[in-house]
Amino acid sequence: MADSAGMGISHPSAKLLSLSSPLITWIFQLLEDERTSQQLEMKAETSKNQTVKYLYETVAKLIKSAEVPSLVAEVKALFEASNRQSECILNLPMEDTCWCIGDWEYSQHQDERTMRFVGILDLTTSQQVTQMTSLIYKSDMSYKDQAMQLLYYACLNPVKKCPRRPHYVKLLNTPEARNVTLDLTSLGVNFLDSNMEMDGDLNKPAEESSVWFRRCFSCGIRGTPDMFTPCSECSAVMYCDRECQVNSWKQRHKKWCKKFKQFMKMEHQLAEFPFTFSKTSTSLNFTREKLKCFLEENDVYNKGLWRRECPSYRGTKADIPFDLWRAGNYYNYRGFWLDSPIAGLLHYPLTLYWIIVSWLPEHYVDVFKKMKTSGCLQVHIIGAEREAEMFDPFLECARLLAPIHLHLHLFGNELSKHIHNNCQTKENLTFQVHCSLYHEYQLLELPAPDLAVGFNAGLSAYSTFIQTVKLLLEERTAFFCTDYCYYSVVHSQRALSNSHIGRMLHPVINPFRSPFRLPAEEVNFPRYSNAFIFCLKPYDDNVKEPNTWEGIVSNIV
Repeated sequence: MADSAGMGISHPSAKLLSLSSPLITWIFQLLEDERTSQQLEMKAETSKNQTVKYLYETVAKLIKSAEVPSLVAEVKALFEASNRQSECILNLPMEDTCWCIGDWEYSQHQDERTMRFVGILDLTTSQQVTQMTSLIYKSDMSYKDQAMQLLYYACLNPVKKCPRRPHYVKLLNTPEARNVTLDLTSLGVNFLDSNMEMDGDLNKPAEESSVWFRRCFSCGIRGTPDMFTPCSECSAVMYCDRECQVNSWKQRHKKWCKKFKQFMKMEHQLAEFPFTFSKTSTSLNFTREKLKCFLEENDVYNKGLWRRECPSYRGTKADIPFDLWRAGNYYNYRGFWLDSPIAGLLHYPLTLYWIIVSWLPEHYVDVFKKMKTSGCLQVHIIGAEREAEMFDPFLECARLLAPIHLHLHLFGNELSKHIHNNCQTKENLTFQVHCSLYHEYQLLELPAPDLAVGFNAGLSAYSTFIQTVKLLLEERTAFFCTDYCYYSVVHSQRALSNSHIGRMLHPVINPFRSPFRLPAEEVNFPRYSNAFIFCLKPYDDNVKEPNTWEGIVSNIV
């Protein structure tokens, strides 16, 4: 019961707990000025502002009910308690969810007063309704007072998990809640109108929010980073409480923990860049918001290709007039400053360039010789997305390959139909876009590919990719893929092996990967666009598959 818990307060000063700190400060000042109740009642009569009128009347009643010195002490104590509660809640972790406050049922009459059962339900966590807390109040307490007290109580004493505050709060759309608003600014919580539907801002992706939310690896609850504790062994995954950690260990993490620890060992090597901004862009907390600020500082945010991101070929070493095998050397060759963010775009064309001049001679020497003899190279890019807008960046790759003419055909079923078969040609680059899954496109009207590339392929995540892989490997096409993180590489290797479609040669860290780390909600793996490169070959029963964990990882770390 609220009374037994110290929540049902009948004294007029109880109303102060539901007021904002500035108003309590103002009332406290009135009392210290030793105003009489008559003076305050006169102020109330002349005031046109209903809120101010109500406050003057409340303070007048307070003065009548007790001696001023003791009342000042009481109000001061309430003020300090309210401040402590607000500050305490403001410092709590934030859960990315919406709590709804409302009347869910009425209890029987008790002590000749109707008791109201008021509760808070979490309407967004795990796609189900979860009770946060509930209290019973005397019906003569205002609905706003009840809602505020209940929210404080739910934040500090939730039914389940750690104390926390919600991202959003709304009132159940009932007659009692009509025209009631809660000032939650002191708690850092957003109040939603009771008529607002549960969409819009609530469904906004985490990367579009200024707050970076993480996710419990076990139950999936989302919240600010301070709401979670990482696994003490691998540091790759996080949990919201001990119960979730124990459950996860029993269900799956016991099997994966040592492997995740291996992934995390690559963190420092993947973060090695020559750029002046590398320390910032490769940190674990380099969120979308920080990327936005970085691009704004360089005056490129939301401009051109940044809207989506935010004469040489390899013969012998003596044939190469400059060493391009490191991003820093390429920057020097092109005259780019090391504080320029252009590497965030050039990692696509430079990755393609590195595949052509470094991997083709090693794994497909006949294709490389044909390119030099014919003076052209047909490249099919699979699963294209933002690459379809990168004509100018890929022109960089073509210029590095001059006099070879580079023909790029980009395939992607999520591309706009308006650019289907759109073709551009400039210098030694031809660039054509096809809005279709690769294996469904009528390839007979196109020249056969010399090389196929899938950027950030994630082969195990897309069932359609397996059909494309099968088609390309049956045709014995030179095929290379990149991926964001080693966890995805391992699952791709397993998918290929289990399907007996293809096999993966040892992946390596791409020297031209993006310098911008990609945050993830559930894991701390180092993730970068085009971080790893690997070659795909047809499946062969006589070829022993590499040891995914000890072989590949030890070669990289």
